[in-house]
Amino acid sequence: LSGAGYNNKNTAVAVALSSGLGSICCGLFANLPFVLAPPTAVTIFQSVYLQQNNIGPREGNYGVIISGALLMLVGWRPLGNLIKQLIPLPIQVGTVVGVGLLTTLAGSTEINFVIGGTYKILRMGHISQEIVIAFFGVIIICVAMRYHIKGSFCLAVIFCSILWWLYDNSFPSDVFSVPTVTTATFSDEVDNSHLPLLTVDLLFLYVLYLNGLVNSLSSLAVLTREDGATPRGRWVFILSGFFTVCGGLISSAPILVSPESSAAIKEGAKTGLSALVAGVLFLFAAFLGPLFERVPAAGTSPVLIMIGLILFQNVNRIDWRNVADAAPAFVVLFYIPFTYSIIQGVILGYIMYLSITICTGEALENLLVLYLHYFPNMEEKLARSPFLARYLPPHVELDVESGVKMVNETSGLITEESGSNRRQSVSRDGTGDISPHPFPASSANRRASRAYAIRTQSDIDVLAGAQGAVQPSFGGDMEGPSTLSGRRKSRLDSAAPEFSTHFNLFDEDTSAETAVTPSKRNASTNNNDDGYLGI
Repeated sequence: LSGAGYNNKNTAVAVALSSGLGSICCGLFANLPFVLAPPTAVTIFQSVYLQQNNIGPREGNYGVIISGALLMLVGWRPLGNLIKQLIPLPIQVGTVVGVGLLTTLAGSTEINFVIGGTYKILRMGHISQEIVIAFFGVIIICVAMRYHIKGSFCLAVIFCSILWWLYDNSFPSDVFSVPTVTTATFSDEVDNSHLPLLTVDLLFLYVLYLNGLVNSLSSLAVLTREDGATPRGRWVFILSGFFTVCGGLISSAPILVSPESSAAIKEGAKTGLSALVAGVLFLFAAFLGPLFERVPAAGTSPVLIMIGLILFQNVNRIDWRNVADAAPAFVVLFYIPFTYSIIQGVILGYIMYLSITICTGEALENLLVLYLHYFPNMEEKLARSPFLARYLPPHVELDVESGVKMVNETSGLITEESGSNRRQSVSRDGTGDISPHPFPASSANRRASRAYAIRTQSDIDVLAGAQGAVQPSFGGDMEGPSTLSGRRKSRLDSAAPEFSTHFNLFDEDTSAETAVTPSKRNASTNNNDDGYLGI
């Protein structure tokens, strides 16, 4: 932020204090292994934005404070759930992977390993001692992670820093110092012309960044619930917003969940203890200013480079064979690092996603799924429309003593509504991934689900006779393939073989449909203790 007019020492102390208190509160209140600190990608965006628009630190602090206050509102459960459902999985995954690549690029440019070229946009810099030391740091992290040695990132930072100090003869002369913090100055003489746009851009960036990163870190730590949500996830938005406001008051960068949290998670962190320890170290680091000022780029760049590797693992959450999901995700993860902007990459991804879904007719299906998620009683009224009935999600309702269990055959989600109205959604795309929003995982999965809803009508009848509590309910004119329009019937016919192979409805040896007696069909269809369809 020094290029935007911020004082280096004051900002460093402000970041240490805000990050320390934020991480401690995240560990105590949320009990999650998420460290709160200024993310590299967000700091880069803020610095570039301020410099390009000639905005000084005073206006920048205003934007950080207001955007942080608005971010706290996202922690309100209804608003947070709505925003979460409006961000499809390809955009989430692309954002996280793009942030990881941008972090790796930032680490590479710190040591001049990647520089601007004369005849090329980017090129490799000349091999220097700094690059060699950083390369050894990356190897140390990889080997330590391979053998599950704790503290691999700390070992790399310490080893590379000592090597650089020996080579450059730049050992720190002082270690301790008393931190001084000056509060940000505010006055009426502020250019407010850029403030609204800066605030909106920062808030948009916070929401996209946190939504994608928190889900990925939660999945990496195996903390994600069955419904795809992060436990106590709303505290992440509340605390991030609150300490972003506090940081803005003392000229700090925005305080959000840092992607470096993945380093602690890879070391085995699953609770808030890691965040608590990191927060204490942040506060202690405020008194070690002279020492940390001497930590070279060769010591920190290996960590940034490896963060990109860890976050890149999220690409397996995308079905790359389905271009409707793969294209938006690829556009986002590709253009975030090469435009040096999260917002520009995400906007391009959204344009790609909306264009594909509108052209394929899936946009209306997604909107109806989202609408019925909040207004389930409107399904009967929408079914009367000949046009909308074709896009309504067919489902099967199973009334059992423990509650109502609904298999949503369009969105690929199994939704359970128990007596306490608690809903759980689990992906049925065959990969075991969790879908944290009601949008379908893929168009192929959606077509296969429709085929299942029609092809197993006899199974539903048998299950109804066995339990006496099954009431099939299909949206629109879903009585059988003969009543379908030509467009839907062709989609079902193309999806039937794929679906049948996936759910073992066909004999694998002969590829012919297996004849199942009512008793066997009932046993194979619902043989779980929890009442779910045994698919």
